[in-house]
Amino acid sequence: RFWEHAVCTAVLVQKLAAVLPRPLRPPSGLCYLCGLLHDFGILLLGHLFPPEFKLLNNVAGANPRQSVSELEQRLLGMGQARDLLAMGHARVGAWLMQAWKMPEALRAAVLEHHNAQYRGSHQVLVHLVQLADFIQLHAAQLPSACEIPAHNLHVLEVSPQQVLEVAVSVLESRNEFLSLAQLFARTP
Repeated sequence: RFWEHAVCTAVLVQKLAAVLPRPLRPPSGLCYLCGLLHDFGILLLGHLFPPEFKLLNNVAGANPRQSVSELEQRLLGMGQARDLLAMGHARVGAWLMQAWKMPEALRAAVLEHHNAQYRGSHQVLVHLVQLADFIQLHAAQLPSACEIPAHNLHVLEVSPQQVLEVAVSVLESRNEFLSLAQLFARTP
């Protein structure tokens, strides 16, 4: 499930970026990378704290309409992972990106992808990842039942119709790129 979300987010971020006004468009590869790695802190938590990660997965499976960030808050104070969970997967992931000397734009997208108020030099990437997360969370209500967050539309200078067209297109072709997610999930 993690890799399905990561690959779908990567494709959505890349395709959404393609409809942005040209001056706002980040490089396509960077868009894909930000989408793919935005939740990487979750994997680090899973590697370091398998029991807590299993619990987080179980809770996420039972609550598919809640963000991982919200679920982490419900699990605070449990087991050895308490301090890292208190940081949240975004901060843990950003720390890892910094340790790996990844680009600042990627670190910002990983750190801020749950912060709707984020404004800064990497705001386009951050809001693209937020929008891709939102689309997946509300995929069952697309194309018209959900309201696309105005803050994302404003920062990205796109219309709801443009976003919905990309979302429907990507979600309809989801099976075509999910084999990549299965490959990632099998890699030790």
